[in-house]
Amino acid sequence: MLNHYKAVARYRGGEGLPPNVKSEGDIGLHLLFQSKKLGFVAAKSKRIKQAQVFLFRLERQVTFSKTRNGLLKKAFELSVRCEAEVGLIIFPPRGKLFEFSSSSLQETIDRYHKYIRNSHFPRQNVQHLTHETASMKKIELLEASKRRRFKHMLTTRTA
Repeated sequence: MLNHYKAVARYRGGEGLPPNVKSEGDIGLHLLFQSKKLGFVAAKSKRIKQAQVFLFRLERQVTFSKTRNGLLKKAFELSVRCEAEVGLIIFPPRGKLFEFSSSSLQETIDRYHKYIRNSHFPRQNVQHLTHETASMKKIELLEASKRRRFKHMLTTRTA
């Protein structure tokens, strides 16, 4: 242990023992104090992390609630203003199901299934469009990254 402290002290540019240790015999007490102190700090940081996780979950719940309410409002507006048949089902991560339908939800789902069965829109085309959408998102992310790098280069040159 003594060699460890001397090595740390030398590494930091100092010599000999840590500042709180007056003699080599006090090193054991110093280590015990440090370990208790670190234990307290670890417990405190654990509580801080738990609080951060709680706040993050709370923020996510608030965001979900606001977004859900906005989506339900838009679905209602679409059904009223455009006389469209709208069906909306929301499965949140926790329990309760939310749904909206301008008419019977079951009738809307049946109408959707009938449309898909009789549709001339091939499923392969849907898969192709899904793949193309994913590719477009990747391209958008790359372009955003490129813009950030270019902006960073400009700010470092002017500074």
